[in-house]
Amino acid sequence: MMVITTAFVCLDTLAMATVCSAPEKCQAPLDLIFLLDASGSVGKGNYVKEKEFIKIVASRYDLEITNQAAVIVFSDQASNEIPLGSKKTALSFAVAVDNIPYAARFTRIDLALRMAYDEYFQQTFETQGITVCSADPEMTNCNFPAHCVNTSRKHVSCVCITGFVGVSPHCEDINECKVLPSACHKDAYCYNYDGYYNCICVSGYSGNGTVCSAPEKCQAPLDLIFLLDASGSVRRGNYVKEKEFIKIVASRYDLEITNQAAVIVFSDQASNEIPLGSKKTALSFAAAVDNIPYAARYTRIDLALRLAYDEYFSTGSSNKTQKLVILLTDGIQSQYPGMTPPYIPIEGTVQLLRSKAARIFAVAIGSGVQLSEMRAVTEKDDDIFLVKEFNDLVTNADSISKTSCVDALETQGITVCSADPEMTNCNFPAHCVNTSSSDVSCVCRTGFVGVSPHCEDIDECAYGSHDCHITSYCVNTAGSFNCSCNQSGYSYNGSMCVDIDECVQKLDDCDEAVTKCVNTPGSYICSCYKKNYAWNGTTCVGKGHNMQMKNCIRII
Repeated sequence: MMVITTAFVCLDTLAMATVCSAPEKCQAPLDLIFLLDASGSVGKGNYVKEKEFIKIVASRYDLEITNQAAVIVFSDQASNEIPLGSKKTALSFAVAVDNIPYAARFTRIDLALRMAYDEYFQQTFETQGITVCSADPEMTNCNFPAHCVNTSRKHVSCVCITGFVGVSPHCEDINECKVLPSACHKDAYCYNYDGYYNCICVSGYSGNGTVCSAPEKCQAPLDLIFLLDASGSVRRGNYVKEKEFIKIVASRYDLEITNQAAVIVFSDQASNEIPLGSKKTALSFAAAVDNIPYAARYTRIDLALRLAYDEYFSTGSSNKTQKLVILLTDGIQSQYPGMTPPYIPIEGTVQLLRSKAARIFAVAIGSGVQLSEMRAVTEKDDDIFLVKEFNDLVTNADSISKTSCVDALETQGITVCSADPEMTNCNFPAHCVNTSSSDVSCVCRTGFVGVSPHCEDIDECAYGSHDCHITSYCVNTAGSFNCSCNQSGYSYNGSMCVDIDECVQKLDDCDEAVTKCVNTPGSYICSCYKKNYAWNGTTCVGKGHNMQMKNCIRII
C-alpha cells in the first residue's frame, strides 16, 4: 500500500515539508523594485534563474508588514507585472514571479527605468505635495524632445523622452530601423519617426508589420518583365498606382528562389531601372519600385519593347526561363517629326520577341488607349486587360497575376495547383496543395483548423495567441487578427499604439491662414497666430467673445 501525504515546497529550499521556516528578515523599512531582463539573449533557462534570484532576495524582507516588492519586466517593451504592494505574502509574491512570461526579444533597459520612475517616484512626489514638473514645458525650459523630470524636492531636470538618446538639449532620435535589425518583419518596410517607428507589410502581403503573411505563390518558373509607363498623361498620383500594381503582381511570385522580376520605365526614353534578378526579396524589389522616378514626358512604347528584347531576349541572353512581358500604358505611341531617338516600328520588335517565345500582356488603362495598338503588341485578345481607370489597377492585380501563372503552367505542361481555387474546387478557407506530381489536395489555410471543407477560424483573441500590446485590443479576423488601439487618435505600428500626428499627416481642419496646427496626445489643437485670439472651429476670435470651442484642451 502506498500512503501519500500532503507536502509543501518551502521557499528558498529544495526540501519537501509541512512546516517552512522563514529566513532572517531585514528590519529596514524598504521597498524593492526589481527590473527583470526578459530579452532574447537571456535564454529561457537563465530567465528561470533570474526569477529564482528575485524570490530569494524578496524572501529576506517582510512583505506582510514592513516592506513591499514590485517587478517590472523589460524586453522590447516594459510591463509592470507585479505592482508595488500587490502581493502581501512571500508565497503570493513567489507565485506571481513564477507566472511572469518570457518575451525573448530586445533589451530596452531605458523603458524599464522610465516605467519605474513613472510608477513609483513621480507619484510619490505628487502625493506628498512636493513641487513637480509642470505639464507646460515652457515653465521649465525643457524644449522638445526633452521633458521635465523631478530630481529632488526643489530641483528638476530636462531629460530626453523615450525614443531619443543624449543629454538635453542635445537629444537625438533613435533610428530603430537601423539599430534594431529585427524591428519589422523581413517582408515589411520600417519607417523611422521622431521618437518611434512603424512597420508596414509589403504590398500584396498581410499582417501588422512585425508579422507579415505572404500570398499564395505561383509555382511556375517564370520571369516577369514590367514595362512601366512614366509619360506625362499618366500623372504623378496614378504613377504611384501603377507601381502599386507591379508590387502586388510580383508578390505572387517567389523572387528568392524560383522567379525573377525586372522593370523597364519608358517616357521619351527607356531605362532598365530594375535589372532581371537584381532584387531577391519582396521587400528589396518593392523598395526599388518605390524609388523609380517619374519622367512625365512622351509615350515611347517602341523604346521599351526594344530595350526588353535587347536586354533579355537577344542572342547574348543566357537565361532560358520562360519570360512574360507586362506592358502598362494609358496612351498611344508618340510619333512626331524629328523625334529622338527615331521611332522604331512596334510590329517589328514584337515579331523579334515572339521569335524568342516571349509572351506579352498589355494592361491598357483608361479611354486614351488605342485598342488596335494593343492588338499589335499582343498575340491574342485574351492577353489584353482593359482597365477602366487607375483606381481599378490594384483590384485587378490579383486576377492578372493568376492569369499569368495559369498561362505559364499550361505552356510548360506542369501539373500543379493553380492560383485560382475554382480550378481545383478548393473553396475558401481551404487552398490547393500538391501531394504528388499529378494529384492535389484541399488543405485549411494558416489561421484555420479542421479538414477541408470543414475549416474553422482560429480565434486568436479568445485563445490569447495574439501579441497585441496592452495599449490595444485584439480583433479577430478570418485566418488572423488585428490590433486596434484603445484610444482614438492613435494607430498601431505593429508593436504598440503611437500617437497620430494629425498636423504632419494633414488630418486637421485648422485654417492655415490664421492658425497653426499643434499636435497633442490623441488629438490636436488649432492655435491662432494673433495674440489673445482663439479658434472656435471656424475662425479666430478675441477671447472676450462668447465662443463654442472645438478641438480645445481645458487647462486647470
